[in-house]
Amino acid sequence: MVNGTAASVGGLSGRLRKLQNGYARSYAVSMFGGTAILIAATLLMRAV
Repeated sequence: MVNGTAASVGGLSGRLRKLQNGYARSYAVSMFGGTAILIAATLLMRAV
């Protein structure tokens, strides 16, 4: 179980490392997209 958890964390960190490219513009786009998703989810929840 411990080795499986370590392998999962290692695999996930390898994938997330590719997202950290150092370009502020891509970070801003990611934050804008996340904010848009949160706003859309909030509006959908209020409509139901």
